[in-house]
Amino acid sequence: MAHDKEPEVALEVLELLTEMDRALEEALSAEDCRSVFPVVFVSSRALATAAGKFLFHRLLDPQRRGNGPGDNRSFFLSLVGFFLESGLHEHGAYLVDSLWDCAGSRLRDWDTATGMLLGNGESYTGINWDKLGMGLGHGDRDVTGER
Repeated sequence: MAHDKEPEVALEVLELLTEMDRALEEALSAEDCRSVFPVVFVSSRALATAAGKFLFHRLLDPQRRGNGPGDNRSFFLSLVGFFLESGLHEHGAYLVDSLWDCAGSRLRDWDTATGMLLGNGESYTGINWDKLGMGLGHGDRDVTGER
């Protein structure tokens, strides 16, 4: 139903699914969630933002993952992992925009983002650094207002 033809219905469904996931963590299966995640790439900002809140809560929130409130490395690693798995690399701006309302302060954490890109003594194996830079670069354009 998150893919309903009526945007208002799809929006309500996404908000309901987010609340269900917050209240009853095991109410939604992994497959249920996988069907919602691609909605962050739709052109309707309201739908994408609602899906972004769901995605953030379900996959990206370091507090939910047990990493504490200040761990943006795990946030960025999860974000990049999702971005790369999506296969929609040309739509990184949509992903960043969908998360802007719920994770904007994390997306603007330039110290962590640049530290990860520069390495700062840590090795992140298995990451395609070109794709990471491209994904983080979309956040830069959102902050500066360029599209």
